Amino acid sequence: MPAVTTPLNPSRPQPQPLHHANHHSAPEHAQDPTPRLVVANGAHAALRPEFIQQYHENSDALRAEIVSGLLRSQAGISPKFFYDVLGSRLFEAITDLPEYYPTRTEASIFASVAPAIAARAGSGCVLIDLGAGNCEKAARLFPSLQPAQYVALDISVDFLRGTLSGLQQQHPHIPMLGLGTDLCGPLDLPSSVRRGRRLLFYPGSIIGNFTPIDALALLQRLRAVTGHGDGVLIGVDLYKDADTLVAAYDDALGVTAAFNRN
Repeated sequence: MPAVTTPLNPSRPQPQPLHHANHHSAPEHAQDPTPRLVVANGAHAALRPEFIQQYHENSDALRAEIVSGLLRSQAGISPKFFYDVLGSRLFEAITDLPEYYPTRTEASIFASVAPAIAARAGSGCVLIDLGAGNCEKAARLFPSLQPAQYVALDISVDFLRGTLSGLQQQHPHIPMLGLGTDLCGPLDLPSSVRRGRRLLFYPGSIIGNFTPIDALALLQRLRAVTGHGDGVLIGVDLYKDADTLVAAYDDALGVTAAFNRN
């Protein structure tokens, strides 16, 4: 994941379950009125994804946030500004580039350890995908986890509509919820997120985009929505040499450059 605020090589922490008093309720938000249960020709009922938009842009607040970031001693802006619909599509293209190793590396790890992840998290948990994007990484865990519900979080809910609708067709019996929210702010999970064991999933070394202080604040927000028996699974890149990093984040086709400019 291209980053603007911190080095790209945070050391790898060992993901551990986070325990806290279980607060699994939150205020309601505007919901998509589309029904989630569809019956075709009176035959089999198929689920449709539900969408809830929590994040609403405030131009003045966004402008102030950008100016504040640029005035720091080490100038930077939040990585959330990458991810409008175009930015999300550009990043999806980045993950297919031959130079961009993180996605392929993580996919191979999931292929080998997915059963162990399921054994630790528990089959039938609620899988909450933080920064879901095209949802492919979480979908690799479906066969092993058999989640009771898949909750995809992304700041671009419009991008989520297309990806979740396609994923729902591939997995018609897994209830799916798309939640448009900003991970840099308070994390309020609506009541439509099922109760029970939850696995919060944050792959792709995305946490490396945050400063150490901001990463700690994010972990504290995650702790606030987890309870006893819940878990957090975070993907973090290992140390890489400069040539590997430059190739991965400054690709020959210029896709990453277009992503950064967007």
